[in-house]
Amino acid sequence: MSTENGKFEMLTSIVAMLLHHLIYSSTANINLTEAELHRLLDHWRIKNTQLGITGLLLYSEGHILQVLEGDADVVYSLYATIAANPHHRSLVKLADGWK
Repeated sequence: MSTENGKFEMLTSIVAMLLHHLIYSSTANINLTEAELHRLLDHWRIKNTQLGITGLLLYSEGHILQVLEGDADVVYSLYATIAANPHHRSLVKLADGWK
């Protein structure tokens, strides 16, 4: 049993090392209500799951901090989409690399 756990932990570590991450901050052009944010989160979760993207989104009073994790090409494509979105301003890439 411990051999199987060891193999699983090793595989998990290898997968984690292959994940690319990108962290950015931005400001939304409008403040979202809690209901609007939940609606958008539901949409983004579905889309990110389909893309194989994981991460974290923090939102407070129009300020956004997001961690995107996944295949580098997919992460960069998603970031380019976010950068082109007119609802964001003051987009700043804070980190970009492998875990």
